[in-house]
Amino acid sequence: MSDFKNYYEESLGFLLNGKFSNSFLFFQAPGHPYLMSLVFRLTNTTEISLIQFLNAGIYVFCIVLSHLSFEIKPLWLKYVGTVSLSICVSYLSLMGYLAAEFHFLCYFVMGNFCLIKYLEAPIAKQKMLIVLVALFFGIAQFVRPLSFYYLLFFGFGLFYLKVLRKKTLVFESKATLWQYVLVFMVFMLVSLSLYKNATGKWAYQPSQNGLWSVYIGFNAKAKGIYNDADITEFRKIAEPLNWNGELLREILKPKTIERVQNNWQANAQQLPQRSLRLLVPYFTSYWFLVKSVPPSSMAVLWMKSVFVVSTLIVLLSYFVNLFYFFKLLKKKYLKPLEIFVFCALLSTFSYIFIHVFCLEIQARYAAHLVFLNLWILPLSLKSILQPNPKFNESS
Repeated sequence: MSDFKNYYEESLGFLLNGKFSNSFLFFQAPGHPYLMSLVFRLTNTTEISLIQFLNAGIYVFCIVLSHLSFEIKPLWLKYVGTVSLSICVSYLSLMGYLAAEFHFLCYFVMGNFCLIKYLEAPIAKQKMLIVLVALFFGIAQFVRPLSFYYLLFFGFGLFYLKVLRKKTLVFESKATLWQYVLVFMVFMLVSLSLYKNATGKWAYQPSQNGLWSVYIGFNAKAKGIYNDADITEFRKIAEPLNWNGELLREILKPKTIERVQNNWQANAQQLPQRSLRLLVPYFTSYWFLVKSVPPSSMAVLWMKSVFVVSTLIVLLSYFVNLFYFFKLLKKKYLKPLEIFVFCALLSTFSYIFIHVFCLEIQARYAAHLVFLNLWILPLSLKSILQPNPKFNESS
């Protein structure tokens, strides 16, 4: 149902015809159905259950990889993050069922894992890690167009630390800002090449170029949520043009600008409600409790309980990590892992602010933000429970 059905049908179409529909490419990145078609070709089957088992395996892999990404003592703090991710499996697993979040999450987590190792690595090992970081984030961008913004804001964090605060900070990391620029350039090359291979066109995101998300986001009546009236009206324009991306952008751009001008104040007033709808996992329960057919009342009660627990843990992670972020902002000595946490949280919170204000609001769009915050949670808790020892700069 929902997005998964679209991805599944597109994967079958690509398997048969070697191309995706123009309507799909206007809204979505082609990576998920492309990867699904590869799985179907390798296994010589098109069973949906195969993808569901693959999703489950990917999720377990992501949890394990995040658990192994850094060392922390006491060990129980590390398991807080791992168990939290496992409890929140309902939030992310439903997304794996409905859309592309699992496949995106897999390469997003692998990219961040390599990014941590890159910041910690000696100079001799950085070249290989630069390639791996760019490769994994490039594939993630091919699946869902979010890595570009994550890496861009992450780079702003590095620029702040390495350039603006260079004289007041002491680093252990040998990574440089110019190396990160190289990471970003290789990342873009990978993204463009994957799009070219799958669609025949050079691109790094769907042909709507984010205009549709902004157009939906500034629908004051819908409060940023997907609106059937918007897509029904737009289809009447798009179908006669065979979903030609260039022509539709020319039509959509003035409509979007007009809507932004008329509704930006309403969006600002709706920020609290929009924030809750994006960041609270319980709003994702709609797909399970309303759009599916639960097998029993006990199943409904169980899922509601899991969603409540998931919501409490996720909200805790945001508040604790925000506290840790400001603590890192004041520190004079940063270890490689702390550089990663600072830049990752800066990127996360920057994206949340922009998304809440001007983009389409659905809780599943924050799945990767939830995962990253729970990944960092043990480090934030340790900073609260065990204050950092004083660092003597003369040493």
